[in-house]
Amino acid sequence: MNSVLLGFSIAFFVLVIPAIVLTCIFDYKQKMLLKTICKGIASLCIVIGCIFAITSDNLGITTTKLLFLFATICALLGDIFLSEFASGKTKDIFTALGLLAFVATHLLYISAFLTSASHISKYLVFAPVVGLIAIITLVVVKIIKCPNVITTVGVVIYSVIAFLMVGSAANAVDYGGVPYPALATFGALLFLFSDVILSIMNFNEKAKTQRKILFPIVLVLYYVGQMFIVYSLVMWSWIK
Repeated sequence: MNSVLLGFSIAFFVLVIPAIVLTCIFDYKQKMLLKTICKGIASLCIVIGCIFAITSDNLGITTTKLLFLFATICALLGDIFLSEFASGKTKDIFTALGLLAFVATHLLYISAFLTSASHISKYLVFAPVVGLIAIITLVVVKIIKCPNVITTVGVVIYSVIAFLMVGSAANAVDYGGVPYPALATFGALLFLFSDVILSIMNFNEKAKTQRKILFPIVLVLYYVGQMFIVYSLVMWSWIK
């Protein structure tokens, strides 16, 4: 374990806190450019913290580590593209790119948790959970009251992918894939809760009135979730 690199990792994760605070302040003041910059800085700190974390255990760069790193980079791109200061067609394009980046983030995390063919076959034990995922997704769609069919389909697909990320992390608890899969599963759950609350906040009229409360919760769940996922890779070496 390289304690210096781990220290740098922790330092950058700590820097996420003031970046989140500033993001919430600028969101409250409707200064969207500054809000986007601060949120981007928070995500960049996650990426840099991830780089130091995955190189601190002296075990080499594995496929799982690279997938985790690429996932944090996609999340950073998602935060950049979802720029609320843009308008018109530019905003629509940025929004589409941002959503695609976050879909890629989830898929990369899923790929990281299912690091071998044997894990994918054993993942079938979670088949009964698909029904529960469908029910919860329908409930979420009903709560957020999507404005049209396209949005509804998009939310359903995104929700299923988000649930599968949690399922694949839980699968690793039994079948390996990361040194501390329970930690990764908890992080994936926080990420999922962040997605659900964000969807409700964006589409449910009553929830929109509570944005000042819900937005900070979304950010905290989102970033802390990623931290838990990253540290699920390095905890073994840390303890050793």
